[in-house]
Amino acid sequence: MCPVCRYLECVFLFASISTQMIVCIERYIAIVVPMQARRMCSRRNALITVLAAWIFVACFASPYAVFHSVRKTTCSNTAGKSTWWQRYKLTEFLAFYFYSLSHH
Repeated sequence: MCPVCRYLECVFLFASISTQMIVCIERYIAIVVPMQARRMCSRRNALITVLAAWIFVACFASPYAVFHSVRKTTCSNTAGKSTWWQRYKLTEFLAFYFYSLSHH
């Protein structure tokens, strides 16, 4: 259960961040270009955007499922000190923290 729980924790976290960004972008469109907002922010477009965000998040969080396992009695990351994992965490930071701050 260790990899599954860690993966789902990150999926829900990333999905929450992504959904908030989608809402912020929708509000921005509604304020800046109100005449086109109804066409751009249709129910269909909203569903497609949210579905695409969830698919992206599910794929992006997959390293948490792959690199987590139980060691002794603790759930731990098997790639925690690798260069690849450090680059992944930097990308995660840029994608979800820095990017969301730059759009507020």
